[in-house]
Amino acid sequence: AIPLVLAKITWTPLAERYLYISSLGASVLIVAILMRLPYKKIKISFLCLIIVIFGITTYKRAITWRSNLTLFADTVKKNPDFAPVRNEYASALLKKGLKKEAEKEFLIAKELSDGTSYILPELNLAILTADLTKKIKTIEVFLSKDNLSPRFRLELLETLAFLYEKSLMSENDKGPHQVKELYNKLIKTYEEMFKITYNGFYKYRIGQLYLSIGEKRKALENFKEAARLSPNEYFSPAARKLVKKLEAELADKAGES
Repeated sequence: AIPLVLAKITWTPLAERYLYISSLGASVLIVAILMRLPYKKIKISFLCLIIVIFGITTYKRAITWRSNLTLFADTVKKNPDFAPVRNEYASALLKKGLKKEAEKEFLIAKELSDGTSYILPELNLAILTADLTKKIKTIEVFLSKDNLSPRFRLELLETLAFLYEKSLMSENDKGPHQVKELYNKLIKTYEEMFKITYNGFYKYRIGQLYLSIGEKRKALENFKEAARLSPNEYFSPAARKLVKKLEAELADKAGES
């Protein structure tokens, strides 16, 4: 990787792992030079020097790549003006519990990204500094934007569903109307995720939610769809079992009436 090291290409956001193939030409050139050297001792000395130099370089890179924190810290050092890298570094800091340092990096990433071309730092900063209710509202606002890619929209929806469920866990401080509203929002969120992925899991989850609020017929419809779309997933046996159970319960209820 001589040309990569000399040109410092390895420090770009592309990451060095994707550029090793370009070292092929340099390797061939080194071998050709070694073959043309007149004395065997010189050849061996030159080869040992190359091995030592690149052995040290490889060891240092291996240490850097051991964790996301050291990797992104190194990448930010080499690419201080690249917002996505700043954002990833901030996320790594946050996972290590370094909240103040993470907030600082999110702010820098937000300034670098101008708030429109790359909105993730702005979103992360809002979530970092807000309570649960504000986090939910922040994501709801971002989801109202029209320029989101399907993948990013899905990530936001997954985060929103997690926050809704977290809010439901503290339902003892909420009235029945608020709880039902949260369930309805969760159902709507999973329905939007299903429209993006057509993954049967989301239908299964919707069925569970409908079952929790006593809407067995809607739950049955979604469990059937989950089993049809994803017949061999880990949740499929549970979906089929619930289909049989609910069909029996609804049949008994119809017979009683």
